Amino acid sequence: MQKQLFIFITGFIIAHTSFSQTHFISAGKIEFERRINIWATLKGEFAEQLKKSTSQYKTDYFDYTFDKNKAVYKSGRETDSKVAFFGAAPANDNIVYSNFENGLSVSQKNVYEKTYLVEDSLRNATWKITDDFRDIAGFNCRRATT
Repeated sequence: MQKQLFIFITGFIIAHTSFSQTHFISAGKIEFERRINIWATLKGEFAEQLKKSTSQYKTDYFDYTFDKNKAVYKSGRETDSKVAFFGAAPANDNIVYSNFENGLSVSQKNVYEKTYLVEDSLRNATWKITDDFRDIAGFNCRRATT
């Protein structure tokens, strides 16, 4: 009885491991972090004084939420950055909605205090799969470029 139980458990673990390698994530949320070295852009006579009173890096976060039919890309969590007087980057308020079923993309863009909605077809990207591998959040990922 114990031998049969051991064989069953071992078979189950092997089967589970082999199936887990083919798991494809069809929905999720990815947080991107963008860090800008503010000190590298400072020039002039006030540069050293500004370096003493500001953080070296300005950090912005963006979220990409997706499922098999749609995706949304927009600004993420707020930061309490001490470099606010440099202003927000132009694309920080943009929102991009992609609908994969009908092949459309709708973007909300703010340009000089006006908000525009731009509707367009999704681009047909040609992907090139490379031999570069990297471990990201426990997943063995392969680099693809377009």
